[in-house]
Amino acid sequence: MNVDIKRAAKPPRKLQKLLKKLPPAPAPETVHQLRTQTRKLEAILHALSPADEGTERRLLKLLKPIRRAAGRVRDMDVLIAKTTNLSPHLQSEGLIRLVQHMAAIRNADATLLHRQVKRRQKKARFLLKSFRRDLKRLQAPYQSGAPASSPRPQLLVQKLEHWPRLTQGNLHDFRKGVKELGYMLQLVPDHDEHRLEAYAKVKDTAGDWHDWLQLKCLADSVLDPAEDATMLSEISGILQEKFHTALDVANSLRRRGIETPQAA
Repeated sequence: MNVDIKRAAKPPRKLQKLLKKLPPAPAPETVHQLRTQTRKLEAILHALSPADEGTERRLLKLLKPIRRAAGRVRDMDVLIAKTTNLSPHLQSEGLIRLVQHMAAIRNADATLLHRQVKRRQKKARFLLKSFRRDLKRLQAPYQSGAPASSPRPQLLVQKLEHWPRLTQGNLHDFRKGVKELGYMLQLVPDHDEHRLEAYAKVKDTAGDWHDWLQLKCLADSVLDPAEDATMLSEISGILQEKFHTALDVANSLRRRGIETPQAA
């Protein structure tokens, strides 16, 4: 797998800035960028080197709690937005109660995220700086066509190609694999834009379905089955529609085939 080193250097550079300035109550877009850039960096590390080597291994281990904490905050931001965009006739005390419940979870998770960042901030930024220096040293050999040493892309493709029949129980994990593969494909010079779009479509549709699944679980735990039956029914209907859409898109990709990222 040939890699555009300049493109690979962007996520660690952005992460350094995000980790330096993350406020105690970060805005939704800041949290989204932190989560996305961390995911992209993980894909880069997996694509460029074995996971058990030096700086890369330490960086993955250090950033994992931050990525997970950012993911929890981001999930609440997305679910709150989806809830407030439900049909106008569903504006009720139940909806307000559900949003308030999610907002309280979001505030607690944002506090945890800030604590995780503060605890790891200095070391993470140091390792990110070291990784960027390593990328500069790698630039010449990668531009000359030297392959990455990690078998991760090929193994990931094999896993996705032999994935069992997609169901509600395994679609989310399939989506995560496709998303990582898409991030790897973005690193390839002159990458296949059509394939990248196909990966992104699976990521987006399956992610949307999973968000509604989380929302339904929260709604079931907060709302009253009798008083809020209309809202619960609408959420369930949307969830089923989103699942069938995501399933169709994912199966379409499987029929086309999943390829190892490589230069076009």
